[in-house]
Amino acid sequence: MIKANWTEAAEKRLGLFADFLDPLDLNPHFITSLGVFVSLGGAIAFAQGYLVAGALLAIGGGVCDLFDGVIARRQGRESTFGGLLDSVGDRIVDVSLLLGLCFHYGATDRHFWVFVSYVALVGSVLVSYVKARGEVDVAGLGVGFLERGERIGLLVLGGLFSIMPLALILLALGSWFTVFQRMTLAYEKMEQLDSVQLQEQADQLVKIEEDTND
Repeated sequence: MIKANWTEAAEKRLGLFADFLDPLDLNPHFITSLGVFVSLGGAIAFAQGYLVAGALLAIGGGVCDLFDGVIARRQGRESTFGGLLDSVGDRIVDVSLLLGLCFHYGATDRHFWVFVSYVALVGSVLVSYVKARGEVDVAGLGVGFLERGERIGLLVLGGLFSIMPLALILLALGSWFTVFQRMTLAYEKMEQLDSVQLQEQADQLVKIEEDTND
């Protein structure tokens, strides 16, 4: 939700600087990769306990993540691989930032927060996995209370305002609630799909029987 809204706003603002940006011929894949590496810097900063620096680097990586698609559309370079690269980069960043926090709390013997960070990490991964795996069979599973933009936003706020424990609790609870929302929707859609397929099979058997009797 956040990314969609910000990307739309970014597209409008980029139009104001088109004359400046176009000659640079920025490669969208480079912007995507740059965002991942900047965010990995944020993960390293988190691991070392520099939470404000980590949050600022996560913001930098997020800006790249917002603008790579905008630049691709402006240059006519949208591609299927670009979408895959963006998704893989998102997963790397999601896991790395939370893993960095696991290391940070582990190094300071705050084991409860290591556990909370781990729960948030697994929940974040499952939010994306349920959508990716479920949409192999049914469409429209990209719903939920805490999507990726909101999850990264919580980590950024936690680092900037020294409220990371609160941010992690909200992230852990919100991620798992979103997993539940997507699983519930997937169940409903897949039950409908199975019913339709069973009815089609039954209709085919009836037709075969009728053809045989004729």
